[in-house]
Amino acid sequence: MLSFSEHRLFRSTPDGSWVRTGTDPDGNCFFNAYAYSVQPNAYRSMDAHKRKQYVMRIKQFFSSKLSHQDTLDLIDVSFFEVFLKAMTSVLEPTYKLPDLSKQPLQSISSYVELLYKTHPVLRTNEPFRRIIDEISEQYHARMREYVQRDGSWMFDTLIPLFMNKMEINIIMISHETGMPITHYAPLESCETIFMYHIHDHFESVGLYKNSLMKRVFEHASFP
Repeated sequence: MLSFSEHRLFRSTPDGSWVRTGTDPDGNCFFNAYAYSVQPNAYRSMDAHKRKQYVMRIKQFFSSKLSHQDTLDLIDVSFFEVFLKAMTSVLEPTYKLPDLSKQPLQSISSYVELLYKTHPVLRTNEPFRRIIDEISEQYHARMREYVQRDGSWMFDTLIPLFMNKMEINIIMISHETGMPITHYAPLESCETIFMYHIHDHFESVGLYKNSLMKRVFEHASFP
């Protein structure tokens, strides 16, 4: 298990130590940690207002990269409840909704496929398909707006999508265990950054060695 110091001054940091560096607690801390990791010199030179502007541009760029299918493949428990209510209101009573008690968490796209598998006739039901398309479009627009909103929380299922769109691996270090949170599958041939996850906050992590702080690594391996 690694021990992490909290960065104050480089001259007081022992050589070879892993350092977690605080980020603005403004609700955008995931994006602050990303920005600090990939552009540390530029990020440190900014005041709080410029950091916010910089981070908001990253959020807007990520939002612009989200395709319709990307959002439909997300596991979003809060919206899924809304989606189920909508399905209940538009389906005739003869169409029973699939039993989800023994199913894994569903995305919108996986649930629609399950619904079509349960009731194949719905696949060619044009009025129903139009309703599905309308709800899907609304959700896509809502998710893009959410991502670029100031202070919006970066929930778990968005992080692998962020890694894919930004072409970078992110290894999360748990505050509770000091070990990687392993459910984010690494991308092939991509550089890697580390983030420290403490309660509802993310911080950048770097390695201080030979009087230099390194934050971007060539391989997705945990030392």
